[in-house]
Amino acid sequence: MSYSVSQVSALSVVLPASALAICVTYSVAYHSDHSLATHCQTANYLPSISAAVGETSPEKQIWSLFLTVSCALRLILAMAYYQEICGRLRRVQDCCLTGGHFAVNCLELAALFGLSVVSSSDNFPIHRNCFAIFLISSSVYMLLHLRVCCRLRSRQKLTDRQLISTRSFYIKLISFGVYCLSTALAVYFYMRHQALCERLMYTYFAASEYIVVYMNILFHSTSYFDLSHLSVGLVLDRWSNCVTASFNEADYAFEHSRPWRPLIMQIA
Repeated sequence: MSYSVSQVSALSVVLPASALAICVTYSVAYHSDHSLATHCQTANYLPSISAAVGETSPEKQIWSLFLTVSCALRLILAMAYYQEICGRLRRVQDCCLTGGHFAVNCLELAALFGLSVVSSSDNFPIHRNCFAIFLISSSVYMLLHLRVCCRLRSRQKLTDRQLISTRSFYIKLISFGVYCLSTALAVYFYMRHQALCERLMYTYFAASEYIVVYMNILFHSTSYFDLSHLSVGLVLDRWSNCVTASFNEADYAFEHSRPWRPLIMQIA
């Protein structure tokens, strides 16, 4: 049984995007007294992400479940990216770039998983540290990914299948720019709220947080275009070992005729 990597990518995007929308809507509708409260009692109309997803039920359970599944799917995408990039950037000087790209991606996913399952109300120090690691690693990953894209595009031959299309590259570039801007605005609004307790400042902070999350999701959604030629599936080899892998559709028929070997390249 196999599925298109585009399907995996779409699901990994829909889950966190819908989880945030559901949790924010539900918290405002049913838990507004708690989620919209600020330490200085100023007017606020949007909950922060921590207040919306980490302190009340069922928002907390919805967020944890959706993000756990999304992180697992994104790990598959990370391995598929690594496989494809290594197949195109084979020079010695590119090894550090591709290895660092994959390692930082895994670190980002680990931090995202940690801050999703450990809420600020459960263990604030762990949640805070995971959030800081996620913010830094996601920014570094985006930079490394854009660098990898530039390397791939500069070495692309006319006869090769293009891994990073122009459309995908510009979506990444724009989403990264908006991500950085909204992160800076979120920090500014939060510090101003803490220092001056101005009306609606916390609302602006929360809105900036949402943009940060959705820009991160948009950046990673480009895997839908980049990896559309791959499939991912669970297969059994001769020894009945379960293998999770991605493979090129064009190679499947040939490999399928050789049952004594793994049908596809293992990535997990």
